[in-house]
Amino acid sequence: MNNLSSGGIDNPYNYRLPPLVNAVRKSWETTLRNGLILSASLAIVSILFFIAIPTSIMHGRSASDSALQVIAYGSVIFNLSGAIGAFVLGDMLGDMTLTASRGGATPPPERPIASSISILRGHGIRASWTWIMFHWTCLSHIGMLFLGVQIVLSAWLTQATAVKVTLIVFTGIAALPLLAVFVA
Repeated sequence: MNNLSSGGIDNPYNYRLPPLVNAVRKSWETTLRNGLILSASLAIVSILFFIAIPTSIMHGRSASDSALQVIAYGSVIFNLSGAIGAFVLGDMLGDMTLTASRGGATPPPERPIASSISILRGHGIRASWTWIMFHWTCLSHIGMLFLGVQIVLSAWLTQATAVKVTLIVFTGIAALPLLAVFVA
């Protein structure tokens, strides 16, 4: 049942989002909750791995030592930013019902809306949600990539050749789902 009348909301205290909008919102809430958990976990792993890097490498003067330091810091920063971005986006989704109950929702169009983001925008999600979502997606993926590079580069600098080759193969196999996101 749609709660919109020609003059606005009939009863803003009993407002409910339409079923499709609510389903899209719940889907995004699940995605963002999982993204928050993943990014926070990877940030913790990045910090622990950063602490475990041998001090000889962290105080080294070679270009590869400096690259490892930059990638280690980047991994922590990008994964923390991914966690914060997911939290902010989830908070924005929580405000949707209140915004729509105040009359911030637009009436349904004559034809179906093509994307879930369009559905959310038509029912009270803030305009900044789209660019924050893009920022969150990019930084989360970059944080994952940097953690993988950090692990491989650290092993490359400290381990025997057999371990180096094995780790590169394992990393390539593990990165296939992440690559599928970019290809699809």
